Amino acid sequence: MKNFRRLLGYAKKYRFQILLALVCALVSSLGVVAATYLNGVAIDHIHGPGAVDFPGLIQILIGLGVIYVISSLFQWFISRYANKVSYLVVRDMRRDTFHNLNLQPLSYYDNHPHGDIISRFTNDLDSVSDAMAVSITNAFSGIVTLISAVAFMFYLNVTITVTILVLTPICLIVAYFITKFSQKTFTRQQQSVGELSSFASEIVGNQKIVKAFGREGLECEEFNNISDRLRKTATHAMFASAMVNPSTRFVNNICYIAVGIAGGIIAVTQGVSVGIISSFLIYSAQFAKPFNEISGITAQLQTAFASLERIFAVI
Repeated sequence: MKNFRRLLGYAKKYRFQILLALVCALVSSLGVVAATYLNGVAIDHIHGPGAVDFPGLIQILIGLGVIYVISSLFQWFISRYANKVSYLVVRDMRRDTFHNLNLQPLSYYDNHPHGDIISRFTNDLDSVSDAMAVSITNAFSGIVTLISAVAFMFYLNVTITVTILVLTPICLIVAYFITKFSQKTFTRQQQSVGELSSFASEIVGNQKIVKAFGREGLECEEFNNISDRLRKTATHAMFASAMVNPSTRFVNNICYIAVGIAGGIIAVTQGVSVGIISSFLIYSAQFAKPFNEISGITAQLQTAFASLERIFAVI
């Protein structure tokens, strides 16, 4: 959390761009949620064979088209501002890293391989930049979607909404434990990446010395050892991270089934329309979408946090 707070300190300078991204996320997500409600209303305009309210249906379809166009446009703006903020933040971090490296004593460079230092400038900062761009987009859109979807669901039917909200925390619990377990492996992975970059940089830059002392075989063996360690840590990290997305999707599918069953019972007992049930099924997917998206980029986020730790060790 300390490294995350320091990252937020860099992002504070770009409040205006972040605010614009938040506004765009608000408009885009509200449009998607409103469109889902209109889908249900459109279904209710179809009463049966030969009993379709075409004038009302056409008006809804036109409204849906306008909403989808506006939502797509603002979604593009979210990506634009998110990328801009991430690149600006990483630029500042790269500048501070370079400045602090110039202030380090010679003993620092004696104790830290040059390749590892270069890896912090390239691999680690690139990981942070990519993760920030994706996180800003998913986080802002996800939060607005969650809040607006819950509001619309409570408006339509309280019972089905409670069913969804009761099952949702299971996704969070599953994701939390898997992420907590895998974070250490991602830290070791980034350390191995730095070690490999350092070794390759030093050996390539000192080929004359390697050949002069006939150490080609020994250096190749050492390179294979480091590469094998990276393979093992990366495999463990990716396996643990890859468990998050299917696990949360499994729970979400159970939630989807529960909504269908609850909706069917309520439709029979309370006379809820088919359009509302259809909207709820879509809302349940939209409600789960932010969790699925975050779980889908868990590996990227964990790599970024491990990279932050290495970067702030210099800054």
